[in-house]
Amino acid sequence: MIHRALVGCAVAASAAVVLTAAPSLAQSRSMDDGTGDVWSQAMARGLTEPQPGERVNADLVSTKADHTSNKVIATAKYTDLVRNTDSFQYAMLLKTDEHKKFWIYAGASPDDRNGSMYLGRTNGNEVTCGDKDFAVSYAKDKISFSIPRSCLGKPSWVKYESAGIVYDESNNYFIDDAASDQAQPSQWSAKLHRN
Repeated sequence: MIHRALVGCAVAASAAVVLTAAPSLAQSRSMDDGTGDVWSQAMARGLTEPQPGERVNADLVSTKADHTSNKVIATAKYTDLVRNTDSFQYAMLLKTDEHKKFWIYAGASPDDRNGSMYLGRTNGNEVTCGDKDFAVSYAKDKISFSIPRSCLGKPSWVKYESAGIVYDESNNYFIDDAASDQAQPSQWSAKLHRN
């Protein structure tokens, strides 16, 4: 599965999303991200320091998260999502008010164009959650997912870090920090309270 291969790079690449609040029944955060800010880790060539680079299926242009009374919903918009080229995903590390942490991965690969979604604890244990949902839209260049709050322990607030990630057949990965134009992750987002 895509998520197992990317846990290590997602840990290093996750980024906080500092966002703006919206009124209504859900607390919402959104952020625009500059284009052309994808970083590569060329492990196949022995380079362990991130290098600036470009890659389709990794360059985020905006992200949005909502914490409603029933769900946590996230959307990642890309400059270009192209079928049959890479294994790619939107990765999010979610933290709750009970100090629980969850990995969420939603993405696709040439072998699975419709994609898959993973929800698990940071200890590697997958969380069973029958009502989680996701979608990969190549026409709209976006990945979105929703997770029932009950699968997360019904938190009163969540905060997160996220990134767009591509992992190629040569053990290279390409990362776009959702909140920065740098290769290093920022800090946790502001809290998204359930309303």
